Amino acid sequence: MKENWIKSIKQLNQKCSIYYCNLRLKNIKEYKFAFLSESHTKIEGNYLEALELLGIKASQIMVINEAKKFKKVIVPQMSTYADHGFNKEYPKIFRRMVKNASVDDISVPDKIYLTRTGLKIAQKKEFGEKIIEKNFERNGYTVMRPEKLTVKEQIAIFQKAKEIVCLNGSIPFDIVFGSSILRLIIINKTSLLHINMLELSEVSGITPIYLNSYYEPFRNFPRTLGEGPFLLKFGNDLKLYFKKNNLKYTVPLKYPSNFVLLKYTLLCLKNFSKSSLKYILRKSNIL
Repeated sequence: MKENWIKSIKQLNQKCSIYYCNLRLKNIKEYKFAFLSESHTKIEGNYLEALELLGIKASQIMVINEAKKFKKVIVPQMSTYADHGFNKEYPKIFRRMVKNASVDDISVPDKIYLTRTGLKIAQKKEFGEKIIEKNFERNGYTVMRPEKLTVKEQIAIFQKAKEIVCLNGSIPFDIVFGSSILRLIIINKTSLLHINMLELSEVSGITPIYLNSYYEPFRNFPRTLGEGPFLLKFGNDLKLYFKKNNLKYTVPLKYPSNFVLLKYTLLCLKNFSKSSLKYILRKSNIL
């Protein structure tokens, strides 16, 4: 099914004029914007809001899930590259969104902790963040769940807060909306390097403070930034940071507990078994 869909698109490309350009459109209101989809996914929610902040209205959006014929197709230049470099026009995307968001009417606390503890996916494979979150909250940080916020509200937070703390992952990607005076503290939940953050820091011109909080009792786990599992500990980096900044903290006498270690170990075994099975099937030409 997927191969037939791709073949139809290739045939379509041969029948219409396609322009690959990096020129700015003079008036984007005169154009339709096509997005390819294999699952009939509708663009809505924060995805639609992000496009609207770029000046694109919902009525201009077309979601393409089957072959269509056009007289002319304009393909934009790539914003980022495989080596994590980026086009000089790329940062302007986020500056345009910030300008159009108009966040003056949104009240934002000075110090914010953006938590992942409310995410179901995080609850299944991340352990220990609640201890870190509670210690920041004890020192006057307002705990917020970014998945509950609109794009405009997220922009407001990164534009108006003086200090933001969060785990390394997708949350600090909002650094691209940050003001030049923002102090961003990113807590590493793994020893694996998050290259995307290096790129986005360069885009924003903001250099975050990184604090290690990971505990990795087994070699080669986690194997990827997304797969997990992740075991966090209120360790030396955080303790030194809190002492240096005259912050109060308390930690459990024993963490991780035997129960948490057992859950973490079982997840590591599960992930290892799945990857081993895939490897065997691939070698057997079954996959």
